[in-house]
Amino acid sequence: MGGESPAFFGDEVDPQGLRGGRLVANGPLTAMACLAEHSRVLSRLFVTRSPNAKGFVRMKMQRLGVWSEVEVDDFVPCAPKGEPLGMRAEDGTLWPSMLEKGLAKTCGSYVGMCRLGVGETLQMLTGCPVEEVGTSEGEGSLGEGLWAKMKAAVGRGWGVAAEPRGGGTGAAVLRLAEAEGHRLVALRDVFGTVVEGGWAEGSPQWTKSMRAAVAPQFEGGEVWLELSELVAWAGRLWVVKLWKWQQAGLRGRMVRAVDQGGSRPSAF
Repeated sequence: MGGESPAFFGDEVDPQGLRGGRLVANGPLTAMACLAEHSRVLSRLFVTRSPNAKGFVRMKMQRLGVWSEVEVDDFVPCAPKGEPLGMRAEDGTLWPSMLEKGLAKTCGSYVGMCRLGVGETLQMLTGCPVEEVGTSEGEGSLGEGLWAKMKAAVGRGWGVAAEPRGGGTGAAVLRLAEAEGHRLVALRDVFGTVVEGGWAEGSPQWTKSMRAAVAPQFEGGEVWLELSELVAWAGRLWVVKLWKWQQAGLRGRMVRAVDQGGSRPSAF
């Protein structure tokens, strides 16, 4: 890249600055929006810590339970006028573009990358267990089981991504709040896909006492939904359990058996 090379990361990852492109990659976009709230997880994927004169970037990806290093060049596919076709960051850092390219190489093509689901992408980028939670879980329309699972995941510092019904790009779940009989969920609606309900900024439901109890941060990109509104919008949640997991395994190979007569049977 000519001129002064942009960095992979700035001082901090700005989750609100993640942008999609012309490539329809809803699963990877939703997963990255979720992990942008946990920048340390994204940072440790990069073996190459900063752009270099050789123009190559090495990063780690996990596929089928095995970590491997992926090397890509630092060129980004662009439209004729120079606009990146894929993901990018508003602050000019390269982490979304490079991770997208690493996923594409791991999957064999950008087409393969675009077909990744949210859960599969989260697992590839973290190596951590990922749980799919249907929003219909629980008792009654407010979903006691769903609320309990969300509360436990957010309380443990795990990543939670909400995927809209019917497909499309989702949003990261930031925090939960209970006040005056209401159960509220805050999401970061980076891509403008969340259908706002009765708790939009400026709603009369945000009384002085509710604002004091919940402390909404609309200027930081939060969108608040009643739990029932979340259930109506999101078909499922993805919980990535961001513990410091230790992986152990044995590498083996299949050997064709030989019977006592010296012939090779067809089965392994």
